[in-house]
Amino acid sequence: MSDDTVNVTGPEVVICRFQVRADREDDFRDVMKGHWPALREAGLVTDAAPQQLRGLDNDGKPIWIEIFTWKDGAAAGAAHAHPVISKIWAAMDPLVEDRDGPHRKWEFPHYQSVDL
Repeated sequence: MSDDTVNVTGPEVVICRFQVRADREDDFRDVMKGHWPALREAGLVTDAAPQQLRGLDNDGKPIWIEIFTWKDGAAAGAAHAHPVISKIWAAMDPLVEDRDGPHRKWEFPHYQSVDL
């Protein structure tokens, strides 16, 4: 694969995966309501609307997915330094859990568009 097939300076799609504690799902939902709006207000994401999805793992425990697009490769790092975003992420931490299996309690792989 040549380096020119990956856009390393442009937007990055992130697929956030959360293993939400069943007894804290309502709290998680409340925190999630402010997540993307705070990212948008901070100027860290594109105008593309996010997707929030809910499903169950093989044991019937809730999994949430949020898909949105960082404005560029530096935006995620800037979010870590932003006081409002950091506060939201800190509020999420006790609402998610590690479980048996290959996934951590929360994961944030980033993807970049490729030209085929």
